Amino acid sequence: MSDWHGMVIVGTERAVRAFVVELATRRPSGSSIVVLAADLDVDTAALAERLRTLGTDGHHAVLVPDELMVPLVEAVEGAGLRVSEWRTIAGASFGFEAEATSREAAKAIRVALRPLGDVRFAEHSEHEDEQVHEQDGKRSRRYVFRTRGRAEGALAGVLAFRRRLADVQGLTTTRLRLV
Repeated sequence: MSDWHGMVIVGTERAVRAFVVELATRRPSGSSIVVLAADLDVDTAALAERLRTLGTDGHHAVLVPDELMVPLVEAVEGAGLRVSEWRTIAGASFGFEAEATSREAAKAIRVALRPLGDVRFAEHSEHEDEQVHEQDGKRSRRYVFRTRGRAEGALAGVLAFRRRLADVQGLTTTRLRLV
């Protein structure tokens, strides 16, 4: 498992995005990538005080795996951009909640919520309820499944887990918190 770093690059958003895309195209398929924090819906309030100006005044955060840290710093300087600061990302977390009104949908949510690798639940609760109603001699059933929680772990695993949950109907996630 490799460490990840949060790095602030100073430059226009267009220049930083172009730089990240160009860097990604030079990497072999399946290798580590550099990710713009803005594309991950990162909760910047959770970052260090000095990083809270992200996206303003030309400061843009990128998330960089260990093996790309030195090449990225060298490439940034060669592209006329500048690294203003960086810090190691110890981990990440995000909240989730879901509601389903059928057993099939509840099963799909439960399957998707099986943690990946070193991702674990800091909090997790589930509630199922089925009510039977009778009106005018007719019976109807209403089923509701609800779950909520917070997943946490190493950044790479949390990102993969969050991507998997993105396509699950009825499930929403909160902003990504980096620690």
